[in-house]
Amino acid sequence: MSESTTRLPDLDNIRFDAPAPEVRRDDQALRDFAATLRAKPGEWALLGRDTNGNCARQKAYDLRRGALPQFRDGRYEAETHTMFGEPRVYVRYVGGEAR
Repeated sequence: MSESTTRLPDLDNIRFDAPAPEVRRDDQALRDFAATLRAKPGEWALLGRDTNGNCARQKAYDLRRGALPQFRDGRYEAETHTMFGEPRVYVRYVGGEAR
């Protein structure tokens, strides 16, 4: 394999999901998303995809530090992962006090 060839993901860990419906990322949609996470603590959910890795990382950082008002009801973990060149933001609720 040449060094310029992209490594395939671990095929044993591929998840199959039905496509989610399109949702506008407005205030109420984010509040509903956060409420759903609080109902399933510890479970990761895809918040969305970004065209830019820097924007995705900033969004994850803002979520972790409670900078978004919709995510101040406790503590959230957020990570970014890039799949086939597409940055994605994943979030989970881990409990804790409201900020």
